[in-house]
Amino acid sequence: MVCKKDSPGFLTSRIAAIVRLECMRMLEEGVGRAEDIDRALCLGLNFPIGPLELGDRNGHDTFLLAVESMASTLGERFRPTVGLRNMVAAGRLGRKTGRGIYQYDEHGAIVRPE
Repeated sequence: MVCKKDSPGFLTSRIAAIVRLECMRMLEEGVGRAEDIDRALCLGLNFPIGPLELGDRNGHDTFLLAVESMASTLGERFRPTVGLRNMVAAGRLGRKTGRGIYQYDEHGAIVRPE
């Protein structure tokens, strides 16, 4: 694999960011629950982990910084969603804080609603 031009985010990070932002938009618009969106990408596109759960693992604060940087150089398509900004401002950074898109127990496992 060769990236022919030096560019913010290179190849995989740019694609992953767009996918994750679209998943955030679908969640915020009420298109589906987080579990359903993640499962659809795992089953339909063979993702090993859903983008929303991956975001919880990586930290939404880190992702926010990355997409803000890409938006400043690559344009509006990388603009963070309001929900992402609000989640970070509220300290819901993901698994490291016990809450992000999903809620986590003291062992870092997702707490599934009954």
